[in-house]
Amino acid sequence: MTPALVLLGLEEDRRFRWVPPDSLLRGLTSDDVASVGSPTVLGLRESVETVVTANGWRLVPDSADYEIAIFTVARTELRRETRTEQAVTATTGLPRCDESKGQRAGSTCSNNPVSSRSYEVGVPLTVRNVFHVVRRRADGAVRVWVNPDGNLPAVEATVARDLLRLFLSRDPE
Repeated sequence: MTPALVLLGLEEDRRFRWVPPDSLLRGLTSDDVASVGSPTVLGLRESVETVVTANGWRLVPDSADYEIAIFTVARTELRRETRTEQAVTATTGLPRCDESKGQRAGSTCSNNPVSSRSYEVGVPLTVRNVFHVVRRRADGAVRVWVNPDGNLPAVEATVARDLLRLFLSRDPE
């Protein structure tokens, strides 16, 4: 995202429009951009629209005072995990006997202490986040919310509450 002023408040009775996220941010994938049509995003969009229209905002196709984008982003990250491997018994080089299987110490297993080693591996993990972006066109001031998409009702409540606080702040242009 291009460095911008932080949006500290919102005025009532303004015009807004929904915009594709790649018009506000760089580096998005085609899946990120396509997410605007997903049921998840459409539901979140409805809750944002309810808050802004309750404060006198009107949806317009162009010549808007504000631009809003909501979308999801999924990225694969490597999470470090420690794994422990119990190798062979330290003195004989044989695997440890499993007494539950009736194994007894001898030529195929041993009851001597087992050596172990720990090592770290990178495990791929897909991280999904929901982005809400509101930009004032007059000066480019922006407010961005980034939330994990695991609890969408909490995301809706957080963004709605923050939007209401912004309306109470009444940041002049």
